Amino acid sequence: MTTRQQLHRTTLSDHKVWGIAEQKLRIFIHQGNVKAEARESCPNQGYYCGQCPTSLSNGFCQHRIILQRARLFNKATIPSRFINATMGALRQQKSTPSIMKAITWIDKWCQLDPLPQKGILLSGPHGAGKSFVMAAVIRWLTLQRGISCLFAIFGLFLMKVKQRYNTGENDYELFENLFNADVLILDDVGSSRNSEWTNDVFKTIIARRYNDCAITFLTTNLSGGLSEEKNENDFSLWAGSHSTSRLNEMSYWLTFDGPDRRRLSQKI
Repeated sequence: MTTRQQLHRTTLSDHKVWGIAEQKLRIFIHQGNVKAEARESCPNQGYYCGQCPTSLSNGFCQHRIILQRARLFNKATIPSRFINATMGALRQQKSTPSIMKAITWIDKWCQLDPLPQKGILLSGPHGAGKSFVMAAVIRWLTLQRGISCLFAIFGLFLMKVKQRYNTGENDYELFENLFNADVLILDDVGSSRNSEWTNDVFKTIIARRYNDCAITFLTTNLSGGLSEEKNENDFSLWAGSHSTSRLNEMSYWLTFDGPDRRRLSQKI
């Protein structure tokens, strides 16, 4: 059985025992990302220490699990803007029917046992809260289910690739980080100027994730989702037929239609 197949068959038994992980962590901002660290150190270096109420069959204690979850969370590179993004916060939101339906659907996706093989393409206007939702998903999957995730802003990724190219550095490591994450969040896809090079980069990422049967989430401001009907603002037109075909098999398309929260926050 491959690693990806094992991920899809992961049970929630571990979550039921170690779901208190976030209560044992300090969440803070460091160098532009949200980070986590254990509030308490283990007196026995992660083996059964006598202080934890339960231990795993291999002798590891709760402290070790908490440290492992913190490492996964820190590697996910959640932007500092979303330090308060949690599934609990999403469940308490009151918004448009489209957004509430999407949040309910995503919440159920995160709870499924085993995880679905298909990710989610979240399509909606600027400022509706798509990135906040994705940050909450990563926080849940890393801390509560122990799954490696990566939050990658597509436009920023393109800038890093260009920088490596201009300085003569190898960009292989950048791509490998995206390829290796069990769950990849590719944020703000389609906001960059479309070009043959941009399309090739996107196609490379999607093709590799598709071939690896890897769970992939995307957010976009473009309309149309994965439908066959095309217009000048359509996501499928931007992504190209090859990537759209693969994403139809890889992802569920959810609309996230609501007001611009950034503008609403400016009102007194």
